[in-house]
Amino acid sequence: GGAMEEEEGGSLIYGLVGVIVHKGEASHGHYYSLLKHHPTGIWYKIDDETVTEFDLDNLPAECFGGVQTETRGFRAEKRLRNHNAFVLVYHRESDAQTERASCSDSSPSPDAASPASSGRPRG
Repeated sequence: GGAMEEEEGGSLIYGLVGVIVHKGEASHGHYYSLLKHHPTGIWYKIDDETVTEFDLDNLPAECFGGVQTETRGFRAEKRLRNHNAFVLVYHRESDAQTERASCSDSSPSPDAASPASSGRPRG
């Protein structure tokens, strides 16, 4: 994750949670997504009907183009890799921690929400 300064002088922490990747040329191609499952932290590649686990160490090769070597028969050919990250999705982690703390501090007890304890007439 990265940090960004708040107006009050504190840091905001952002974590990468999704990437939309375009494979192809400007005039045509195919999109697929890389998404982080929040509860487990596991990354997945979602490509049409296929969902597979994704190793985040492969993110540069998957998203930044470059040259790849393909073997055809007995010879190796170098080809341009036309995969490019198109959209990056970040989650503001510092807010999530603050919100969780404030929700647990200010959530009403179950009794406080019942009609009997609301002070309103029933019926």
